[in-house]
Amino acid sequence: MQPIQQFLSWFSKQKLIGKVVFGCAGIVVLCCLCSIPLAMINSAMPTPVTTNTSIAHDVSTEPSIPETQAEEEKTFLLTMPEKEIIAHVYTDPENPEQKIILFDPDLDKTDGNLYYASLNALWNIYGKERGLFLLEDAKTEYVSSLGGNAICWVISNPEEDFCVFPIKDSETESIAALRVWIR
Repeated sequence: MQPIQQFLSWFSKQKLIGKVVFGCAGIVVLCCLCSIPLAMINSAMPTPVTTNTSIAHDVSTEPSIPETQAEEEKTFLLTMPEKEIIAHVYTDPENPEQKIILFDPDLDKTDGNLYYASLNALWNIYGKERGLFLLEDAKTEYVSSLGGNAICWVISNPEEDFCVFPIKDSETESIAALRVWIR
């Protein structure tokens, strides 16, 4: 008890700046001491499992890249950092509301390439006035008629869903084509 009384007597004789410095140092020490049990409790808790949120990961493989007897509607150029890709646009004869875009050469399977190709498909097929969408706003949904996941974004003018169904080349794992539609 006597050491505590000596400390209190010494502390009361200190100037204001000494009291503030000593008080702040005490708070830092207290925080450090409290963090040790918290770290032990958190390490005992299980780590949450993360899932792959890559949209390019969901690229499906159709039995084959669609062969189309339709006449080519248009072509547009995708200028990628490492190469230029020609996109050939066709209307799907079985689903006239859908367009098929064949790439020459194939796109590397990355989120950035899929986003860039999708945005350019929207602008070149349906017009730039349809708006802009962001990669992080993508939603995947299973399309039973296609047997795989489509990536959809909400677009404006008017507000609708723009959906993309990437088709990969089974040999190279790159994106060979896109099936696109607005609903």
